[in-house]
Amino acid sequence: MSRVKDLVPWLVAGWVLSVALVAGNGCRSKSARQRAEAREKVPPICQNVSEPTSAPPSGTGARIVTDISGSMKGFALPGSTRLYTLHELIERVTRNVLATVEPQARIDRCAVGETLDCVKPPPLSAMDKASTYTARESRLDLFFTGPPSAPRPTDITSAPPQDPIQQYRLSILVTDGMAARAPGATAAGPCLAGADPECIGHLLRQRVQQGYGIWLGLLYLPFEGLHFAERPLDESHWERLRQHLADLGRDPSFPNITFAARRLDSRVPFTAFHFSGVKPLLILLLSRDVDLGRRWMATFRDLAAKESLAQPAQGIYGMELAPLALPTRRIEKFSLDPQGKVSRMRYVVARRPPSAAFLDVLLECQRNGTGRFRLHWVETPPAPPAEVSMPFRWTWEFLEGTFPAESIHLEVTPQSVDLLEITCPWLRPGRYEAWWVLRPQVEVRSSPDAFWVHLHSENIYEAPERLFGLRDIVQTALQEATRRSWASDCLRLRVEYK
Repeated sequence: MSRVKDLVPWLVAGWVLSVALVAGNGCRSKSARQRAEAREKVPPICQNVSEPTSAPPSGTGARIVTDISGSMKGFALPGSTRLYTLHELIERVTRNVLATVEPQARIDRCAVGETLDCVKPPPLSAMDKASTYTARESRLDLFFTGPPSAPRPTDITSAPPQDPIQQYRLSILVTDGMAARAPGATAAGPCLAGADPECIGHLLRQRVQQGYGIWLGLLYLPFEGLHFAERPLDESHWERLRQHLADLGRDPSFPNITFAARRLDSRVPFTAFHFSGVKPLLILLLSRDVDLGRRWMATFRDLAAKESLAQPAQGIYGMELAPLALPTRRIEKFSLDPQGKVSRMRYVVARRPPSAAFLDVLLECQRNGTGRFRLHWVETPPAPPAEVSMPFRWTWEFLEGTFPAESIHLEVTPQSVDLLEITCPWLRPGRYEAWWVLRPQVEVRSSPDAFWVHLHSENIYEAPERLFGLRDIVQTALQEATRRSWASDCLRLRVEYK
């Protein structure tokens, strides 16, 4: 019995030691795991580098909104079925495109005038009737925002009003244009003075920020009816209009089109006149499903051309405002620069981990080590959009890391090789890393040859065949899209300092 008592202290000590060893190993294992996880942490922008396809669609079906203001009445010509054919085509394209992702998709129709009516909008058969277009104004902003909400109940659990765009996979607006800002308007913010180009540009910018794809179409149709100037006109305005219409005979955009304008009477000032010729209809498409939106616009333009809807025949235009379809570059190979020197530095490995969106490079170096390397990239089409003049360039930007960014120099070259120079300053021995991102840099410039510049009008009365504010809304959306440039590829430099 005494022998057992003698062994007890040793047994207890052994048990305590074993527990301490296990705990120590567990701590070391946890610490090593945390360090490994830290090393594998990838910046969000480098987790999925590609063209910024938008977030998964949050809605279903489609909504088609038609402007029924009085300015649309001149498109409803006696005996013509163009407006019915156009709206039937829009609905058919929408249904066919949706069928690829949503069998039996719901399509809602709405009319916008002073209000947005989605309860009893005019039927498709009424699109050709002049009596359909009687609204005194066109609140196009309601297409984006919906009608003003009723006062919120005191119950905080009640659901907020639904976003009228977010509810649908595709949202389409058909209109003859935007309102003029009232002379002397002093509204403090966009849309408080009406649905003018500033307002619509602001609403489009918001949707770009929210990740929506936006497409714009322009379709010229015969027009004969009242054109509303939305401001008082005098004899000088009338002479400028007459001179402009005379000059249209030399505009190659309108071959074999006769334009004419006449006043309703001799009173001055006047705010409307009779106009005949052609005018544009504006079609806006918004969707978070970028592939679906692109298919819709391509299909619509193709079928509209086959239906011979436009007059003149080439009077169909379209473009993508967001996201910009730009080329991508991917680093496929890392190598020593034969014209450079490597001193006190060793290139260990360069690899692209499976399913990773970055190239991972490991180097070893000592103090004052230097090296020069090459990054071999492959560029994937498409080319920048033809409708936009874009000085296109690429830049490397430092994201984050523990290795000093000033010790790394990345140079973009016009060849399919970028240059990397790295210097190892004095550091404590250990492991360091630096993350870099390759981005496209785009500057939007309005080329005179772009249709959205040529067919833009600075006011509503002087060029009835153009679209007032077209250039303004396009530039606003494009500039926001360029600010949201994505990562084309990423580079992680890991440095083991000896």
